[in-house]
Amino acid sequence: MSKDTHININIRKKKMQFKVILAVVAVSASSLASAQWYGGASIGSSNASVDTSGMIVTGATASSVSKNESDTGYKLLAGYQFHPNFALEGGYVNLGKLSASLNVTAPAVGSLNVDYKADGWNLMAIGILPVSNDFSLLGKIGGFYSTTKGDASTTGAVVLLPGQQTSLSKSEFNLAYGLGLQYNINKSISVRGELERFADLRPSDAANKANVDLYSIGLIYKF
Repeated sequence: MSKDTHININIRKKKMQFKVILAVVAVSASSLASAQWYGGASIGSSNASVDTSGMIVTGATASSVSKNESDTGYKLLAGYQFHPNFALEGGYVNLGKLSASLNVTAPAVGSLNVDYKADGWNLMAIGILPVSNDFSLLGKIGGFYSTTKGDASTTGAVVLLPGQQTSLSKSEFNLAYGLGLQYNINKSISVRGELERFADLRPSDAANKANVDLYSIGLIYKF
């Protein structure tokens, strides 16, 4: 093989290496260009599925269980989108107030009432799937450090047994996940609609658990 042939092969190799380097730099620059901080707020309807199987008054006959499982919920959030398809997001979530009542007819007439309040801080991994220049689908999963408070009260002749507490509170990590749709109004402001589930909230180890779904709509501002 001649000297000129060796030179031409080396030139082609260097050109190929240079193109690969340019491609890597372009991809990295594209990812850095899309990386940004953002913040926002959402408000919507908080809806629970409260397990009332543990609301039993020993020796009593219960006629019915009534529930108020909807309230207003809201959240404040901040996030960092480090890739066109991924982001990390966290913030404060308030799921409002929920309640359940056990109506007793015998031997005493009255009711046992339990109120739940839940709020806390979440950290979520966000998957982003653009479906057009302005619309994106969102999938999210993470943890929710919740504080759930329960207050028990009675009416009529129904009374709590000795040792039963009227107020309970518990803080713990719970699973949280959800889906969403985001529309970009412009480069800085987006509208987001979401459905999120916060699982197994309870005011104590012995209390009835509740899965709470938050349907929300909010604004996102990109810095």
